[in-house]
Amino acid sequence: MFGKICDELDITPPTPINTAETRWALARWTCEQIAAGTIEPEAGGRLIWHRCWNELDYPAVLQPIVGWVSEWDDWSPSWEINREHYRELIISEARSLLAGPLSAP
Repeated sequence: MFGKICDELDITPPTPINTAETRWALARWTCEQIAAGTIEPEAGGRLIWHRCWNELDYPAVLQPIVGWVSEWDDWSPSWEINREHYRELIISEARSLLAGPLSAP
């Protein structure tokens, strides 16, 4: 009854991301944004890391993108590889994830 009253008064708080299905949908949407260039790859990757990978109990399919974001975050100018390389790897991994069935195994 309380929920219906809140809905009627338009004071219902936003629904939290509390289902695996919703988190997988967020991962797919974020990969789409990364691939389209509408979100910075490292920011989108962090979103996948913290809101999807962690909360979905670390699915192996998302581990590569998390790994590349971690490398981006840890990068140092002393490394012999350009930091931009990790950004490209994040984009490539997002596209790769979109080519598959990005959902619960």
